Amino acid sequence: MKPSHISKITGIPLRTIQDWIFKIENDIDIFSHQTKNFTPKIDEQTTKCILKDLKDPTNQTSTRKLVAKYDVSHTAVRNLLIQKGFHSSSRLKRIEFLQLKKKKIEYYIAKIC
Repeated sequence: MKPSHISKITGIPLRTIQDWIFKIENDIDIFSHQTKNFTPKIDEQTTKCILKDLKDPTNQTSTRKLVAKYDVSHTAVRNLLIQKGFHSSSRLKRIEFLQLKKKKIEYYIAKIC
């Protein structure tokens, strides 16, 4: 049976059926998900420059500024920051707020008892 006929009957795109035929002929499992190793979107030099900008205490750096300066995607910059252990300021403020709230609760409990 021709792939085009299978495509018409099943409603599956012709290219997908041709891809499956190729994989079956080469003993590749078509039911397992095949992922490729993705290359990093930011090269070594740009990574070093971004980290240098982040460690500089004289200027306040945001992901938007880094994206505009180095012409990389916002997601790539966020992933790099998370990978290197940097956290967004909003998260740090939230942690500080929760610690302050916990201290206040402990203070009031000690005052009552």
